[in-house]
Amino acid sequence: MALGNITRGAAFAGVFLLGLAAGGIITSRKMVQPVADLAALASESYAGNEAYVRYRYGSYAVAKAALLENAERLQQASNSRRGDDQRAARVDLGLTYGRLAVAAERAAHQDEARSYMKLAVQAFATVHGAASEQQVRDAVQRLDRSWDKRLTVLESGGDSSTNQSGAANRSQPVRSEANQTSAAAGSGR
Repeated sequence: MALGNITRGAAFAGVFLLGLAAGGIITSRKMVQPVADLAALASESYAGNEAYVRYRYGSYAVAKAALLENAERLQQASNSRRGDDQRAARVDLGLTYGRLAVAAERAAHQDEARSYMKLAVQAFATVHGAASEQQVRDAVQRLDRSWDKRLTVLESGGDSSTNQSGAANRSQPVRSEANQTSAAAGSGR
């Protein structure tokens, strides 16, 4: 009788452990991948924000390096995703190339500006059919103004009507290397 109870107990323990292992595997597969995907999206978002800040406030060389790195990341994301996620990555890619074009124009690198604008138009064409250079430029400028407005709202404590000049004064679009060097020299930096 005691041997029968031990055998049943061992069988119960074995089934319990087998169920526990199977449940752990299923839970892991259901939870780990979504968490990993979420972490990847958070990393992409952070990298995109960093590239944007460098585009807005850095020299052309700094902006270009950050935006090209972001474009490469977005191209990989676009190739590995499907559906709405793929379209979102392509729109971000188009905006990134549009920002590169605008930055190159501001820094008087016209050949690079044309090349980047062509890539921006191509990226948008994969999502929306056709896009013009002016539509890309308008989208980039509209988003830049939105960024400035958000900074103004934050600076004024939430009411954008109280201070319209603060963020615009801090917002220094990408300047040519020579202008930044002379400005830095004049300020004692």
